[in-house]
Amino acid sequence: MKIWTCSINTATKHTLTDKIFQPESSPVDLDAFTVGQKIDLQCKGEMVAQYAGAWSIKLKTEKEEKVPSYYVGAPEFIDETTLNLQIASYKVGEQAPEFVVENGSENLTLTTGNFEVISVLDKHDFKVPPPANAETASQGPQPYPFIGPSKMAYPMLLWALLLLAAILLISYVLKKWIKKYRYKRWLEDLQRKQLALGPDKFFYKELRALHRENLSGVDGFNKLQNAYFTFLEHAFLFPVRNRSIGETTNHFVRKSKAAKPALIHLKRNLLELKKVSVKAVTLSEMDLEKIAETLRKNVDELQEGSKGRVK
Repeated sequence: MKIWTCSINTATKHTLTDKIFQPESSPVDLDAFTVGQKIDLQCKGEMVAQYAGAWSIKLKTEKEEKVPSYYVGAPEFIDETTLNLQIASYKVGEQAPEFVVENGSENLTLTTGNFEVISVLDKHDFKVPPPANAETASQGPQPYPFIGPSKMAYPMLLWALLLLAAILLISYVLKKWIKKYRYKRWLEDLQRKQLALGPDKFFYKELRALHRENLSGVDGFNKLQNAYFTFLEHAFLFPVRNRSIGETTNHFVRKSKAAKPALIHLKRNLLELKKVSVKAVTLSEMDLEKIAETLRKNVDELQEGSKGRVK
């Protein structure tokens, strides 16, 4: 078996041209090798008969271990007397491994010089800042703090969105509860103010009183509007005075069985009353009579569908 000697280089020559025309690589600092670091070797020895072809390589004193102790690359022959090889050690300490290269007809033993492999942590010179006072100086060197991934955290924007969603949900539920509570209190108060007559009859009674008393201006308008709202509230159990026009019309559309024209006239009347309220002082008896006639027609329309009203 032929014995070849391997030298450790910082940059091994991989071609015959490099070997002839380039100067030899300078030796590496043996103290620089760490676990897993690739080491370039250039091995030389007695001429082989045929260097081309497939050559296999293995550690000469291979032990049966679960974890391999070396990484060994494929040998690359430059010529009959020179080959390049790359290895890496997975263990620490002083070592001088030997490898066997064979192609079936010839065997080569590759010997390496002694080199040391150290831990990756030992390679780095972690220095502790100088002590602030004599007391800390007496404690000696302190261990370098653990360097690891920072703690995972949700982005602040996500927390803000979750908080906003929670606030909106709570506000919605609270608003619904308050509205329901107020409606319950309003309904109890309405029941304590039961009309002696039916809602429609009450409206007609107030309408006759308005004509009889010849009211005009603010007094006449307030009496007429109160009669209309009282009819709506008692007939359909909805707080017209405390809700917006949109809420009122939506409620009647969903809950009342009145014809569509009646609901259109209802919304138109509510808008007209709101508009006229700001200039009620200028209303004449004739103006009030026109408004009263419009409201009376709407009361008749709604009364026809009152059998389907909310109980």
